[in-house]
Amino acid sequence: MSRPTRFRLLGLVAVAASAAALTACSGQSNAEPEAAAAGEPAVIRVGSMFPATEVLEFVNDNLAEDAGFTLEITEFSEYTIVNESLADGSLDANLYQHQPYLDNFNKEHGTDIVSVGKVYFPALALYSLTLDSIDDIPDGTEIPLPADPANLGRSLELLAAGGLIETTDAPADLDDITANPKDLEFALVDAAQLPRALEDTDAGVVNFVYAGPAGLTQDDQLLQEGVDGSPYANRLAVNAGDEDNPEIQALLEALNSDETSAFIEENWSGLVIPVSGE
Repeated sequence: MSRPTRFRLLGLVAVAASAAALTACSGQSNAEPEAAAAGEPAVIRVGSMFPATEVLEFVNDNLAEDAGFTLEITEFSEYTIVNESLADGSLDANLYQHQPYLDNFNKEHGTDIVSVGKVYFPALALYSLTLDSIDDIPDGTEIPLPADPANLGRSLELLAAGGLIETTDAPADLDDITANPKDLEFALVDAAQLPRALEDTDAGVVNFVYAGPAGLTQDDQLLQEGVDGSPYANRLAVNAGDEDNPEIQALLEALNSDETSAFIEENWSGLVIPVSGE
């Protein structure tokens, strides 16, 4: 099997961006890329962050050859640069973000990036290095939250679901908190710094893209969001007009395959959930 070309780009950490049933398709794509039809695999340049990089490498090692493409994977450490690289043509696709973040990025940057389809759901969670239950959170505790708008609202929804606060129907910022019985304080922190922030407080909300590499596990979770009805599944994305390209559809089919779903479940059981659909 072919090995992926993989790069790591370590950008400056900036303000953070990244359920349907499992599909029953196999790793063999029905969408035949034009290059493959001519006898050569199509090269797809894909930008990613954890855990998408590992998922893409699995696809490249196990499914891409039969599907008629090969992946050139570039791994990033900062959210914004992944979309910027797609918009300027340096990439053909990326995998790392959910729809609310994508919508907000397009609005703020004037880009026209679109989702091709869902791939996996990385659960956001409230973590603690010292406590065993949300009932143990002391009154007045400062809880760090991701600072970017899409994931801030998501974090408030998580805390409300756990009964720690009450919010408006679609919270977007701290002003949407309507009740705070524990008098909790909230600090808005760059997503990449959230695992480190846990060392100085009793609990904090961390995106899985940073929780996983930091070694946080389900044992450290006090609350985890559910996948049912969530808009926060991570998606394969491309520039508008490229979503129906045969090689892109072949990649999505491989990402939604039974083989890839099994790989995700075996590696991140309960923390990352395979999903599919628009």
